[in-house]
Amino acid sequence: MVFSDIEVVAALATILVVVYFLGTYYKHRILKRYAHWFEERFSRRARVKFASFGHAGLRIKCEMNSSSDGFKELEFALTLGARENLIYYPYSLITRDSDRLNCWATLTDPVKFQVEITRLRKNMKLTWDTAGIEEVKIPQLSELGYRVYSKGVDFANQLVDRSGLVARLKDLNTVDSLMLEEEPSRLHLVARLRMDELAKTIDLISLVGRSIE
Repeated sequence: MVFSDIEVVAALATILVVVYFLGTYYKHRILKRYAHWFEERFSRRARVKFASFGHAGLRIKCEMNSSSDGFKELEFALTLGARENLIYYPYSLITRDSDRLNCWATLTDPVKFQVEITRLRKNMKLTWDTAGIEEVKIPQLSELGYRVYSKGVDFANQLVDRSGLVARLKDLNTVDSLMLEEEPSRLHLVARLRMDELAKTIDLISLVGRSIE
């Protein structure tokens, strides 16, 4: 059977429309599930606010009632892959693209030195912001595929030892980077977004927050 050009275009258009509506519907449902999860997790401990970006993602701000976990405020950005776009599916298979989680935690105690634990190798260009940053050799993290950069080598080593970070990152393989920033005093975490790993991810943030001295 030979299809005409018009039939091919019509079939493709139908597929695109179906994928768009099904992908959009699925993203709305999963974002709603995430919103419920954060509400249940934090409603008793914080004032929780939501900002929706349609089916693209969701931002959540948690203003903590107590700073006993080491932070005053948590802000999450949840970004979902473009499931409404047909090309997303072969693209995600090739690039291993995934939903993303960004978290910014405003810490209770001041951070003495910038520390970044990342899976990426960095070529540091000398600027005011990068002056003094050097790679810190921590073999346990290297074995997990992480590199450590800091302005304070001793501070970075002590932080890793005190927090039990190596064991947590070994158990939680979704984290791509974790940065402690001096000004403002906060933690920025980037990870692949997975519902079943969210609790462990937040526990990791609390662990690091409480380890700051």
